[in-house]
Amino acid sequence: MRIFIDTEFVHNDFVDMDLVSIGLVTETGLDFYAERDDFDVGMASPWVRSNVLPLLRGKDVRVMSRDGVRDAVSFWLKQFEHDKPVICYDNVVDQAMLWDLLDKQTPPWLKSANIRDRLDWNKRKQFFEQTRLPEHHALYDAHANWFAYSSDPFARFQFLGK
Repeated sequence: MRIFIDTEFVHNDFVDMDLVSIGLVTETGLDFYAERDDFDVGMASPWVRSNVLPLLRGKDVRVMSRDGVRDAVSFWLKQFEHDKPVICYDNVVDQAMLWDLLDKQTPPWLKSANIRDRLDWNKRKQFFEQTRLPEHHALYDAHANWFAYSSDPFARFQFLGK
């Protein structure tokens, strides 16, 4: 089972990075989204301040500490343990943010794959045009990646974690 991920984060020139939010969506459409309430806002670049922070704290959003997000993500992922889950990311920072969130204690049953070259970027653009959802929101970007993953409908059934 593929699980598409996206994260938003603050940073100092991509050296010190601090997770702000995380979105995960399975290839069957189940999703998870959470935001942190304890990230270092002072690390937010002008771009993050204008493109990411205004999208936070929407309706029915889980907002919690880093430890709370870690526990919630771990609990959510655990339900897929027997489905051979593969975390699909389009940017290595997303994978790094997840591994850091899990305190580098990733379960052995959780694999990952960079799918950047397998995304149909026109379909991704189409997703945002059709849904009118904003980009740079972790959950919406994860859904967009799921939508754009492949124009080949059978590609969704190939296991990436080999």
